Amino acid sequence: MNFSQIPKESIPDVWAALIPFIQKAIDRSDGEMNLDDVYIESILGTSQLWAVHDGFETKAIGVTRIILFPQKKICRVVLFSGNGLKQMLPLWPKFEAWAIKEGCESIEWFGRKGFVKVMKQYGYEAKYVVMRKHLIKETIH
Repeated sequence: MNFSQIPKESIPDVWAALIPFIQKAIDRSDGEMNLDDVYIESILGTSQLWAVHDGFETKAIGVTRIILFPQKKICRVVLFSGNGLKQMLPLWPKFEAWAIKEGCESIEWFGRKGFVKVMKQYGYEAKYVVMRKHLIKETIH
């Protein structure tokens, strides 16, 4: 297995093959982004697109953003989808090394509850609970 960042210049060439993985992650999210958003942010470099391959077969994708806070820089995993998460995790130090090289002090992962148990063995811990209430214009005063 290989885990690597897709250079933004290569995204148009591989995009069609990645759509099913990205759409699956979007479908499980809460509508924060759509396929066009991921594509545009990835080719502009405001988000990073990652792929896990086994030979020529794509097994998973990830989308990250580097977030600048006043006191620190973090890498946030905003989307992840695919098969073979457990087989991919031994490759995770390569991703962490990239984040360190980019000046990030930490990595945070927005994901489903099931990721907490899996990622704990790699030094990750649940730090926050995200609560969300959907608002419509009529309810805002």
